[in-house]
Amino acid sequence: MKNSIAKIKRLVTPQDFKKQLVGAIAIAIIAASVISTLVITRLSSSAISKNLSKKGEKITEVFADQTILGLLVSDASNVEDAVQTILQFPDVAGVGIYDISRTALFEQGLTISISEYESLPIKTELISQTSDAWHFVGPVFYTQESESDFFIEESTPELLGYVIVEMHKSSLNKLVEGIRNLNIVITLLLAFVLMLLVLSITQKIIRPIKELMMLMGKAQKGERKVRAELKGPRDVRQMEGAFNTMIAALEDREIELLSTRDRALESAKIKGEFAANVSHELRTPLNGILGMLELLSGMKLSPKQREYINIARSSSDALLMLIDDILDFSKIDSGRLEIVNVEFNLYDLMDDVVSIMSTQAQVKDIDLTYIICDPAPVYVKGDIRRIRQLLINLCGNAIKFTSEGEVSIKISAVEETQENIYMRFEVEDTGIGIPEAALEKIFDAFSQADNSTTRKYGGTGLGLAICRQLVHALEGEIGVYSQENKGSIFYFSIPMQKTIASKKIKSHYDFDFSQVRFLVVDDCEHVQQTISSILQNWGAYVDAVSSGDLALSYMREAQQKNNPYSIVIVDESMPSINGIELLRKIADEPQISQTKRLLMTNQTHTESFLERFSEIDGFLQKPVLQSTLYDHVIALLKGLIVSGSVRVESEKEQQFIANDLRVLVAEDNAANQEVAIGMLERLGCKPVIAFNGVEAINLLLRERFDIIFMDCNMPEMDGYEATHEIRKLKDSNAKIPIIAMTANVQEGDRQKCIDAGMNDYLAKPLKIKKIRNKLEVWIPNSITEVLDNLDSGETSDIASIDLVGSFSIKRINELKESVGGAFNAMLIAFVEDIQISVRTLCAAIHNKDFEVIQHYAHSIKGSGKNFGAHELVNIAREIEDMC
Repeated sequence: MKNSIAKIKRLVTPQDFKKQLVGAIAIAIIAASVISTLVITRLSSSAISKNLSKKGEKITEVFADQTILGLLVSDASNVEDAVQTILQFPDVAGVGIYDISRTALFEQGLTISISEYESLPIKTELISQTSDAWHFVGPVFYTQESESDFFIEESTPELLGYVIVEMHKSSLNKLVEGIRNLNIVITLLLAFVLMLLVLSITQKIIRPIKELMMLMGKAQKGERKVRAELKGPRDVRQMEGAFNTMIAALEDREIELLSTRDRALESAKIKGEFAANVSHELRTPLNGILGMLELLSGMKLSPKQREYINIARSSSDALLMLIDDILDFSKIDSGRLEIVNVEFNLYDLMDDVVSIMSTQAQVKDIDLTYIICDPAPVYVKGDIRRIRQLLINLCGNAIKFTSEGEVSIKISAVEETQENIYMRFEVEDTGIGIPEAALEKIFDAFSQADNSTTRKYGGTGLGLAICRQLVHALEGEIGVYSQENKGSIFYFSIPMQKTIASKKIKSHYDFDFSQVRFLVVDDCEHVQQTISSILQNWGAYVDAVSSGDLALSYMREAQQKNNPYSIVIVDESMPSINGIELLRKIADEPQISQTKRLLMTNQTHTESFLERFSEIDGFLQKPVLQSTLYDHVIALLKGLIVSGSVRVESEKEQQFIANDLRVLVAEDNAANQEVAIGMLERLGCKPVIAFNGVEAINLLLRERFDIIFMDCNMPEMDGYEATHEIRKLKDSNAKIPIIAMTANVQEGDRQKCIDAGMNDYLAKPLKIKKIRNKLEVWIPNSITEVLDNLDSGETSDIASIDLVGSFSIKRINELKESVGGAFNAMLIAFVEDIQISVRTLCAAIHNKDFEVIQHYAHSIKGSGKNFGAHELVNIAREIEDMC
């Protein structure tokens, strides 16, 4: 089928200039001939039609006059002569005579009925026509003559009836056909003469062009020293000189290009190998660093130690991203970038991005926010890894060039089709901006707006170049709006596939917020929008203001209407009244002091605030994440005191612990060995180390193992060869699950491992979650599901995690250090005593025994101070003061 269509196209499409020229002129002549024939035929037909129509009207008028007597006496015999006379006219096919009530006096040969017409004309005219006939209707009037010869009296004509005459169009059709045929003959003769003339002229014109074309064909086939010698007018001679010059230049250029190509191919090969080798070599020590940091993060650490660990992990992740940038640039440059589309939650993605960039923003005291505008969907399908990479690159770039103010991310849906939705991502900053002259080159590789050696800001200059290439790979577009010293807006739009729109934002955000009222206080509009958007998506009522004075006004007005706010969320750094001062004013004003107070801050040491400011119920470190905001809001609604770095809910996370699973780890790097051992032991496994493939096979033959984690690059025998040898074994070890463990992350590395006989692929740096997932997939029967506290390192010795939220973490740690193992019993005793005291206090309040009330309130206040239970102490103090 395709071959047939190609042959038809070759036959229809002209192959050379002569045919094209002749064909174009021939088409013009034929088109002109056809148009002129149609126009002349149409005009002639119209003129003849009008003449015949007028003739029909005259015949109808004469026929109407001849039927007056017959209609007066209502006798058909009186109109027979008139009918026969009319029917003798050429083309008259039928007639009809009707009285005023449309009763037929005579009908013959008609193809229509007078009843088809609602109204009839008062003068003779063409009332209808078909492709074959005209139908004329004429009224029949009778005028009474004057009885006196000397007086002429005017009399009104009396309508007696109607006549219908039907005329065929056979004469018209014959005349039109004759005119058309004559025009066609004349046009064809004229076209033939013109074509002969065109062929004669064209042959002379294109002769030098054909000669030049033959020479170009020889040059195309590789012939050298081809030169033209054309005869003709000056234009032809100029073509000769241009052709000869071009051929000479091409011969020189070809020699140069061959040499350049060889150098480029060698350079590209070296660059690709270098990028792959550097990526592998850098990932190997990074695996040790990140692995050890992850193991440390799961241990019992003080808040300060945990902060140091997080900073180190953030720095290592940034270094890993830089390595990925270099590797991605190499992949994109060689056209080997892989796009993988998966379904994901936009809010989870943005929380992830903001969390990664939060340290950089906090160091510079910059507000980092995001907002997802309606009607953007919550769930979409796209390459989440590439989109995250784009946002991190653009956010990192924005933070780097912003010394104060804010960086905000805005996501919106700009266009929607049946299957896709086009999403627009904008990253706006209040930084130094970009000069107009630099906007054209801002997305070029190894380029920045300021390329001088003394520039203030560093960087490889690869970030924006990679962003542009990634967006193009995602079939989108990227751009920037910027003014110098006024900030920039980088944006990209990409198509994403639709998914099920009915899913919730977060499956575990199931708290009913319909009766909860929030007041958000921040002078940054983007922060207001971000927090308000999240709270509204949970179903809460939200007001947002930009200053402390407005906040107090709103809260007082809400209290007067008996509809107070449940929680006020305040930024620490604001003009006029700062966040702490505002919360103090709220706490000192009895009417609004019951509102829970949550402070947003860029400070990293928030635990100490609990000791300094009793009017603050909780802290949020900026930038605010949706999950963190949810934790703190739920804690406040449940009456707990929280800090910015401690989770307050007794939330449990499902984890899977292996029961004495024997794992063989083939790894030659000492740091990576320690990382693998530490992570596997935390999961309950019993790891055994082999330093290379030979040792791994020997251990496998001597001992029983459930699974193997195999490094790919090892001395003596690498992982690929070792896997191949294991698969050749004849016992059950031949089918043991083998998981590749490698720092090679280029396209094709995974398939290389699978082709070698490995079951799965694990990219370095290792993560305990990834190892656990592999164990779940390949040996699910050897693991047990358990429930483990999220922050076991800080709460393992505390009797009730729900109760801890009500205490000062600092005071708890001090008590634990002071009393050691007796702390748990001490806490249990405190809880039991408090329960007894509270019951006695309630009874005293019921009996209005103020002396007993004061005694037990004072006792509760003293006990609470020992454990740093500030909220309990404040309540007991109020009761004591009232007494």
